[in-house]
Amino acid sequence: MWSTSRVAEACPPFERAAEGRLRQATIDLEARVQTGWERLEPRRQLRSVVDRLDEAIRACEEAHLRQLHEVNDELAAHAREVFVEALPVLECATGDPARPPAPVPAVPRRIDHLMDLLWSLQDRTFDALAPWRRELALNDE
Repeated sequence: MWSTSRVAEACPPFERAAEGRLRQATIDLEARVQTGWERLEPRRQLRSVVDRLDEAIRACEEAHLRQLHEVNDELAAHAREVFVEALPVLECATGDPARPPAPVPAVPRRIDHLMDLLWSLQDRTFDALAPWRRELALNDE
């Protein structure tokens, strides 16, 4: 790649103006790329929340299939971690920034109640990722 000093040496004076335009175009392009990444960041965070919720739901379903009805310490810790990660991301994506953040809910003792809580959080996350889902639900009624 040519450095700007090498371009200045190789080009006659009237072509040095093109170098300035090229430098400005590069700066503009970098700014547009950065803006694009910033715009995509909330979606990336929501996708990460979906993945974490899927893991927690899968662990609960496996425990439920093993005929466990009570939440053990491992499932409770995993669910707490998911709540701590998911709630701020959802508040940022869907909530009013002036409103205080939602508290992390207590982990229920029964696995089926924990699964219901995780599924409702997953549904909110899907609504944040695809707002048109709510419109489809309203049109079905």
